[in-house]
Amino acid sequence: NGDVYIGRNLVGNIDEVRIWRVARTGAAIDGGKDLFGSDHELGEPGLIAWYPFDDRGITAEDYTQLLDWDYALTGVTFDDVTYCHLEGELDSDNDGLADWVEDLLHSGNAAADADPDEDGLSNLYEFIVGTNPHSDDTDNDGILDGAEDYDGDGVSNEEEQNWGTDPTEPDSDDDGLSDRQELDQATDPLDSTVPHVLRYLHTEGGHVELPRTVPDVDPHGLRYDLPQWTIEAMVRVLAMPTNDIILISRATEPAGYLTFELGVGTNLLPYIRFHSLLGEEIRVNGYKAIRTNEWASIGGIFGESERPGHNRLGLIHDGRIRMQDIGDLEPARGNQRGNLIVAQNLFGDVDEVRIWSRALPEEEIIEKVGKALLFGTDVGRMGSLYLSDGEGYMIREHSKDILENAWTLEAWFNVNGSGLIVGREAGVAGDNETLYNYELRVQADGLLEGSFDVLDPVHVEGTVDGGLDL
Repeated sequence: NGDVYIGRNLVGNIDEVRIWRVARTGAAIDGGKDLFGSDHELGEPGLIAWYPFDDRGITAEDYTQLLDWDYALTGVTFDDVTYCHLEGELDSDNDGLADWVEDLLHSGNAAADADPDEDGLSNLYEFIVGTNPHSDDTDNDGILDGAEDYDGDGVSNEEEQNWGTDPTEPDSDDDGLSDRQELDQATDPLDSTVPHVLRYLHTEGGHVELPRTVPDVDPHGLRYDLPQWTIEAMVRVLAMPTNDIILISRATEPAGYLTFELGVGTNLLPYIRFHSLLGEEIRVNGYKAIRTNEWASIGGIFGESERPGHNRLGLIHDGRIRMQDIGDLEPARGNQRGNLIVAQNLFGDVDEVRIWSRALPEEEIIEKVGKALLFGTDVGRMGSLYLSDGEGYMIREHSKDILENAWTLEAWFNVNGSGLIVGREAGVAGDNETLYNYELRVQADGLLEGSFDVLDPVHVEGTVDGGLDL
């Protein structure tokens, strides 16, 4: 006279729900309690319902009635963290298809890139989006599975497969632009730095935590367990703090001693500090308070001093360094306690947070003040060519070594008018116009133009003598 409930009033997890039409013995129950997924036999006598929750998509199937949606649980939401590419999910042939999928749906073996139902989706992508690899229209809505749009981003499942994007995530590279937007504007939907947009973090009293551990790589949070370090951040305080602003902080187990902490006090003086191995606080304060509503570059540095057996701790503020000899004291080290804290108690903005595993030389620190590091390149140490009503030449005895049949021209530029950015002169036309094998220039209307000239006569709706600007 009612429904059958699973997990009613339960706050927690449940798995491997099985209903039998027979009274099983204690030994049979005990022998089967640790069998999961394909370890069970579908033909076992009396098994009339089985929900292992190992499938995907928008339903949880009854494995005794596979692909019969009348028996499936509806209204469920699967958590990616618990089923997508699970650590330890057995994939003996490393083809992306879990063994239980190959056992249940492919008679024990399947080619991940095969498409047996010819719906445009490979077996692997059918698995990812939870469709039936043996039916070209799993939900019988008249739309092929490959033409469906699982994540609703405007890119079909088949397109996602062809581009290599994630069909379960509207924004595969998590850069704020959907996969559809990136494909429409010819940017890379798999690279969060393309298009590159300079952004910063805004917080109103909250904070950001960087995970303590990386599964299978760093289970104890030792990534930032550094014998020497440099810590940097750009900060803009928009309201006076009532507690110290913690820009970057790492604590150690078990007592919470600090390996490093960069922050701004309630008096707006920046500081850098750590705890010694015995818990003693070692601290250097800035020489002046930062100004509210203005960006400031601050940082801290710890490393060996020029004096043998001595270490130094320094505070960096807008390129000025306040250094202190601290003898043989060293920061607390070891397993990390909790997550790495960033921008706690800050009402304002933070940008360019950097943690270095070395004590940077003072001149290198000064070079970097207020400068972004693009894609791991140290812009602070790069040069640039400044031209003012002049020209820069690359002089070579034989320029044929940079004459190519195929070429690409690249440059970062910041200009106040039109002109040539880079080009190779090939000669002069009859009207004394310079001809180029290749050139990249800014036109008078501000548009960027890439072009080359042709020396030989070319037939374009008639014969044209001399140079032809393509």
